[in-house]
Amino acid sequence: MEIFMKSILPIFVVSGFGYIVGKIFKGDVSLFSKVIMWIFSSVIIFTFVTENTPKPFDFLKTALLFLIIIFYNFVIFRVLIKDPTSRSIHFLTSIFGNTGYLGYPVIMLSFGERTLSLAVLYTVVSTILVSTVGIALLSEKLKDGIKSLLKLPFLYSLIPALILGYLGVSWKDFPEPFSTSISMLKEAAIPVILVFMGVNMTRINAKMEDLKTILTSSIHRLLIVPLLAFFIVFIFKLDSPFSKIFLVESAMPSAVNCVIIASELRKKPEVVSGIVAFTTLLSALTLTIWIYIANLL
Repeated sequence: MEIFMKSILPIFVVSGFGYIVGKIFKGDVSLFSKVIMWIFSSVIIFTFVTENTPKPFDFLKTALLFLIIIFYNFVIFRVLIKDPTSRSIHFLTSIFGNTGYLGYPVIMLSFGERTLSLAVLYTVVSTILVSTVGIALLSEKLKDGIKSLLKLPFLYSLIPALILGYLGVSWKDFPEPFSTSISMLKEAAIPVILVFMGVNMTRINAKMEDLKTILTSSIHRLLIVPLLAFFIVFIFKLDSPFSKIFLVESAMPSAVNCVIIASELRKKPEVVSGIVAFTTLLSALTLTIWIYIANLL
């Protein structure tokens, strides 16, 4: 109960305000989305990576472990599910989690700001692999995935952040007008992102018309995938901070971007929307459990 009250409930309360506003005021949120991606998400990446720069080996480690998750899901659904569309839906929603908008605040409240750079690392690596290897396995459109990846702003904040971090320069070392401005954006980033997540949920056209697919995919995303992550970090005897972040980030609900990908590939986006909505709501319970387990590592 303490974990839920400290790490989960505040997040859903703030997102709830965004959900209420999104229900009351209809309209396009694409500009809001661009502000989040290009300013607030980029500020989070830049500040936390320069403060606590991940080691080069952490990138390789995260990539190799996430590839295990990708190929496990690809093989298991290839064997168990005969229908190509249903198989694609399960695969997509199982490998693409909401590790940024929801993951960052959960990690920060659960394990402190110093671990947030590892959460950034997980999000960056998983996004790159989903956009390349994942899309290639899903549709054989690797070129389209790479093009979409290059449009994401995190690359343009991550690269300079890593360079400065390895040179021992933090954003706090910038001249005061710049460091103060960055600090203001950094403090506002998490609350604004959570409000946007709530607003975004009102724009999901969720239909519970294929309840079996929604339930099986949700259970797999929230229970089986993090269970696999738990066995991975346990078998490889990884260090505690890394293990905790890898496990909890792997337990995040399916990302809203799954709906966009499903729409482009014509893979029943209305069913994917139902999975995103259902996993997000149910994650309030499942994340509490996985955070408790992560604290035992």
